[in-house]
Amino acid sequence: MPTRLLVMLWQPDVERTSTLSLKSKLNLLLMPALKHAYDVFEDFKKKYIEDESRLLFVGPEHFFTNAGNAYSLEHKQIIQHYLQEWSKEKPNCIWIPGSVKWGENLPHEMAQRAQLIASMTMPCFRYYKNLGMNFHEQPDFKRLVSDEDLDLIHNTAIVYCNGQTQEYNKQTAYKELTEEEQKTATFGFGAESPIIKFAGLTVGLEIGSDHDHNLLNNIAAKQLIDAHVVLSKSLPSLADAIACHQRGIYVHCDNNATKNSLVLPFQNGQGQEVQNLDKAQELGLIWWEASIELASHYPSHEEAMNSLTMDFSAMSIQTLRKVNIYPKKGQTAHC
Repeated sequence: MPTRLLVMLWQPDVERTSTLSLKSKLNLLLMPALKHAYDVFEDFKKKYIEDESRLLFVGPEHFFTNAGNAYSLEHKQIIQHYLQEWSKEKPNCIWIPGSVKWGENLPHEMAQRAQLIASMTMPCFRYYKNLGMNFHEQPDFKRLVSDEDLDLIHNTAIVYCNGQTQEYNKQTAYKELTEEEQKTATFGFGAESPIIKFAGLTVGLEIGSDHDHNLLNNIAAKQLIDAHVVLSKSLPSLADAIACHQRGIYVHCDNNATKNSLVLPFQNGQGQEVQNLDKAQELGLIWWEASIELASHYPSHEEAMNSLTMDFSAMSIQTLRKVNIYPKKGQTAHC
């Protein structure tokens, strides 16, 4: 049985809002968007009262930064507690309101530092090895952790659903640190699974260059992904990196909305962007309705595994990059 999905992309002006206080970001920008999204979802459910609809709300990479610099661990905990409380008693809603750039102090005890350093460097090395590149010749990735480093900086997507949370930390890096941060800090590579399950959906997460490195596509054969979700900052959609199963959905929320953002549902491996239902441009919101098949609804595990959409070569990457997500009234944008 197909599942109805209301996809909400939230696209504030990240560059303009980066200097606002955390309180302003939460109360003046994010909260009005969340409330409006939930109101739209409540009306959406009334249209399909016999079906169990779901809301997927996604924001861009690096919404939560302090003018490009990392927040403290305490600030990150404030964000998490605030949104965790708000998400309670809102069933079948999955909220991913942009990523958080935050830092923490490295432990001074040498054994702990060594263990932490080892856990960080391996994922980065692994992905570069898979791409056939020499890790030590990449200028943006030369610098690993040293004894002089004081801070560890993460890029984290926190997923909220009915008062519960799961976190995913970006596993690749591209210009993550400011020049000032590079003097005393290093980037903390995530090691946890990018696949989470909430409200019956199996969601695969990528942040920025994770998508460029085919992070999910490399592991999709082991676990079916209903919704492939990308949070990014000026990164095009890449057809050969899509990793959902052939009746799933690809959702890309980028701060450069008109060029890179995309909602692409699949039926038997054929993808087509559905027409957006409406938008609240003053809130940075645009939303789509999609109908997908959950992996859990496949008759057998064998059929489900055979349905993986591992080859999207029939779709043009150039076409994906040029999709207009704000089609004129009465028109539908296709890929």
